[in-house]
Amino acid sequence: MTFGQKCSPYCTLISKSDRDSLATRLRDRNFFAICKASDRAKNHPGTAPPPEVGPARLGFSDVIQDSDGVLRRHLLAMKPAPTSPCTTPYALSAQLAFHYLERSGISAKYNARGDLVLGDVVFQRLRSRMGGYQQVDAWGYQVLLNYRSYRHSPLEIAPTVTLSDLLRGAVKPEEVKDRIVLIGVTAQSAHDYIPTPYSAQPGFYQEMPGVIVQAQMVSQIVSAVKDGRPLISVWYIWGEVLWIWGWSAVGVAIAFACRSGLYLILAGGSALGVLWGLCLVFFSHGYWVPFVPSALVLVGTGSTVTVYLALQEGRLFSSTAEA
Repeated sequence: MTFGQKCSPYCTLISKSDRDSLATRLRDRNFFAICKASDRAKNHPGTAPPPEVGPARLGFSDVIQDSDGVLRRHLLAMKPAPTSPCTTPYALSAQLAFHYLERSGISAKYNARGDLVLGDVVFQRLRSRMGGYQQVDAWGYQVLLNYRSYRHSPLEIAPTVTLSDLLRGAVKPEEVKDRIVLIGVTAQSAHDYIPTPYSAQPGFYQEMPGVIVQAQMVSQIVSAVKDGRPLISVWYIWGEVLWIWGWSAVGVAIAFACRSGLYLILAGGSALGVLWGLCLVFFSHGYWVPFVPSALVLVGTGSTVTVYLALQEGRLFSSTAEA
């Protein structure tokens, strides 16, 4: 709903005094609003922001989902089309985080590579070939989204209150003072739910309300700068090549060391377990290292060398028998 000259028909449900009061609150320097850029691919015209909110307090709500519909990337900035009703270059999450961090003397900058820098934290920009993404559409400024959870649930990232709680005075001012407060709808009827990497059950991804997704994104930026929480990043290509090559060497070593089929299976299985565990440890520290390619070369090289050695031993046995 917008106000002023662009007031929608639903404004007739609100008295003029209430509209004027709300418009005044929308002009508050601590109030930020969202808009949505137009999308030709989805035939979406976009959504204009309230005219009372200036450009410095606007952020887009657009997100980028992977081909399976799951949200794994965080769109921080983009260049909207000139005809879009939403022309702000930054996401709501970025605008809120920038505004919040500026109070601590931390301003957004860009380094020589064009990466966003906040304090001592560099937000590594997603490239078209990066980690598990190959030839991905990396338009705009994207980073990998590092979700967080509380009590094993990503939905409980922050305390939530209902409109009823506010109306009956159950929320104390000190509970929201100096905090980022997001206002949104969590009802299923709003149809604002986005699939996340969290699995609700095998084959199904847990969906998250849009306002909680925005909270996850804001938290990622602020927590990385203020608390040192790791961002998800990847190694340079040479680091990934060395990592994969190293596990190939492990497969070869196992094949030479374990000639018995049982020992070979046990050693190979143990190596895969160690690989999986190391990948989890690295990921917990913010590094996305290749697991599938490493597992494939580990099994592939180990199997190839095992077959080769078996053939060589067979030929040697045959030659000895003939002699």
